[in-house]
Amino acid sequence: MAQPFLRFENGKISLNNKDLMVNSASLSIAPSLTVEKVYGDYDPSIAGARTEFVNFAPTSNLKGQLNISFYISSDVISPNSVNRLFELVDVANPDNSKKTISESPINGNIVGRYIFDNMYLTSFNFSLSPFQLIVANATYDIYGTIGKVADTYFTKSNVDFAHAMKSFGEVKISNQQSSEEFEIQDLNYNINVERNISNRIKYNEVGPTSVLTGGVVPARVSVESITSEVSIKSSDMVENLNSYGDQQNLSTQQSIPDSSVDVYLYGLNGERISRFRCAGKIQNQSFSITEGSNASSSITIKQIVR
Repeated sequence: MAQPFLRFENGKISLNNKDLMVNSASLSIAPSLTVEKVYGDYDPSIAGARTEFVNFAPTSNLKGQLNISFYISSDVISPNSVNRLFELVDVANPDNSKKTISESPINGNIVGRYIFDNMYLTSFNFSLSPFQLIVANATYDIYGTIGKVADTYFTKSNVDFAHAMKSFGEVKISNQQSSEEFEIQDLNYNINVERNISNRIKYNEVGPTSVLTGGVVPARVSVESITSEVSIKSSDMVENLNSYGDQQNLSTQQSIPDSSVDVYLYGLNGERISRFRCAGKIQNQSFSITEGSNASSSITIKQIVR
């Protein structure tokens, strides 16, 4: 008997064996193939060489992608760092002084009727708007293949969701306190991870000619770079911006501290869920004023984590 259509409310989404309150998800996986041809002797009937062999051959690992949009809650993200699904802060360093992304794969993943392993985070972001639940987005690369399982159902109660009513943090421009000057209206926080895959000859083989069922996975997926970026919509721009992306006043020394934004996430029950921080250089800023509305500015700060 064929399985019935899967409704959204019946489709459980669990990553790293952890259930998420997801409002949308998309999963894809595909091979990378090229046509290989071997030509033989000249054939007068076609006025050219005969094709002795033609077939498809893989050019890289089987690769897929998962995109999810989900609600941040206290059981998904811990107070001092984040779950390893979105890991940026080293748990041993809750002061955010050391940041990392795990190079080991995320396993135990279910999306609807499909199960898979070998997943790696590539981006994570969330937005804050007054009086709104905080919705985050994450993107993952997937290697290997996917399997099918029986329908699973999400059951959860008493969830403390992060709410933007009191989740705006502290803003410092070149280490100068600017909380009174910058009245933040909206905020977007983003993490991006660039990775490099490494393969080995015969790494996935069980014998001289047999490749393990499920597709070849990389021998290693290393982290090449990590950047974090925060964009704020506020009431003012940064004055005296120099060409290095800092605010520079006459009394400022040559070594100018980074600009920073601290984002504190609180739940509906008042519990602090997590802290996110971006400390780097101002990438761009703009100011606009329109008839019938208040003036507003946009400032983007970017940090090279690794």
